[in-house]
Amino acid sequence: MPQQNPRKGSYGYLVRVNCGVNLNNFTTITVAGSASSNVSAMSFDTGGGTAFVGNSTVYSSVDGRTFNSGEWVWFRNGTNDAFVTADTYTFTVHASATGQYFKSQGVLVSVDA
Repeated sequence: MPQQNPRKGSYGYLVRVNCGVNLNNFTTITVAGSASSNVSAMSFDTGGGTAFVGNSTVYSSVDGRTFNSGEWVWFRNGTNDAFVTADTYTFTVHASATGQYFKSQGVLVSVDA
């Protein structure tokens, strides 16, 4: 069964971002999300317990690819981070450590009305 898009006003949607680098070497990891209409913005971070490094290798049949251990971040939007508009949201991972900075490619999530 194909994965359905989240709906406007929904929360509890799990998003995985494949980064391709070992994120365990970074001390600060934040996921920033914004709607293409700039109506809504979201932020998740590992320090606040709203984003997590995926420390296992998983295969996603929906995505058709493998997420290697330490190289992906996942988060689930909570009730205070509902999708407020039917739009396309872009999520990027920003990671930093002393002398290092990483920004992932954007992951698009389409939100239905």
